[in-house]
Amino acid sequence: MTRLVRLGAGAVLVAALAAGCGTPDGKGSASGGASSEPTSTGTRAPASSPSARPAGADRCHTGDLKVSMKGLGAAAGNHYAAVVLTNTGGTSCRAFGYPGMQLLTGSGDKIKTSVVRDTTVKAALVTVPAGGSVWSTASWGAVPAGDESQTGQCEPTPASTEVTPPDETDYAVASWSFGPVCQHGRIKVTPVRAGSGPTK
Repeated sequence: MTRLVRLGAGAVLVAALAAGCGTPDGKGSASGGASSEPTSTGTRAPASSPSARPAGADRCHTGDLKVSMKGLGAAAGNHYAAVVLTNTGGTSCRAFGYPGMQLLTGSGDKIKTSVVRDTTVKAALVTVPAGGSVWSTASWGAVPAGDESQTGQCEPTPASTEVTPPDETDYAVASWSFGPVCQHGRIKVTPVRAGSGPTK
């Protein structure tokens, strides 16, 4: 009898300890940390949000976002475009960090792409209302690298690009009409911010 009492008390103690091991979000599972490299088999872009994404954000998911590209002109050997993410869902969501990109040919083949984060611009958590947008500046060189063609195109001309929203692993495809990306597909991106970019 004494042994049964001790076993019962032990079970109560274990249950009490388990109840005290709650997760930070209080939902019974660990909060997912932001990944700097999406691992989905469908995602080829090496960028996402930084690991310092604020906790508790209801992030914008790829399925609720329309992705588009808008040219911003050229200066000093560089081209610029806005990567625009528009919330097509019925509720607000939040975005924080950097988009990922992967350039594609007209047949959908990958073109060498190297996405670099512009850390001179501070990332900020943005609430995106239904129908609202966030955008990131993408910039790339028009001057060929030393080991690229100096007389023809430096790299193949993309027809589209996969864009992975911050902190997501799925991508959406946007058309690309800005010519080749020199320096072996190197594209610098800023963190997303509110709006859809400057107007001409």
